[in-house]
Amino acid sequence: IDHHMELSADVSVQKNNNAANMKWRRELKRFRRMDNSAEKYRFGYSLLLYKLEENGIPVKKWETPFEVLQSIPEDKAYRKDMENITLYYEKVRYSEDVPQKNETAFLERLLQEKF
Repeated sequence: IDHHMELSADVSVQKNNNAANMKWRRELKRFRRMDNSAEKYRFGYSLLLYKLEENGIPVKKWETPFEVLQSIPEDKAYRKDMENITLYYEKVRYSEDVPQKNETAFLERLLQEKF
């Protein structure tokens, strides 16, 4: 009976992982289809926050982007990339600037390759 419960739990976790992966792919596809805009960059940043949490880095809703950045360990391979993205996110978020296509492409590459 204990063995059966373990298998049931494993199947349940696998189903949840599959659902999360499907949702991630759907949201990433939505991001790619968006026209280059501040909205697209902000949406991409929110996807990054989701992936950070999924990878064990807690993100609190009240934290500023720089506080989130400080919670990423220095030894993480994507830390330097996140520094650049955070700086650019702040610029896009709090100004009238439309992001440069290369900055949005950089964000997209990080979403695809690092997570």
